[in-house]
Amino acid sequence: MFKGADAVTFADWLDANGFRWFDMPVKTEQDIFTYRVHFTESGYPQLTSQTGDVFEYSAEIVTRSIQRIYDYDDLAEFSAWDIVSLDLAMNTGDW
Repeated sequence: MFKGADAVTFADWLDANGFRWFDMPVKTEQDIFTYRVHFTESGYPQLTSQTGDVFEYSAEIVTRSIQRIYDYDDLAEFSAWDIVSLDLAMNTGDW
């Protein structure tokens, strides 16, 4: 969401940078973290609404990694085999 001149600056930035990687703070369930991201081709920013001097965009980003803050008490419910199996399933697609 941008107001006035910031919306123009954002549009100019998009024209110049397109799909380049950039650092952006992202709000997660755990906190706000800064990630290295870029816009996806199908989720390139689109103006979705304008109310007076406020411009709202919708976009989709992808990141190279996600910071995790684990509650090790929650992980204690899982055996080492469970964690390895989940890792293999999520990262190799062999499920």
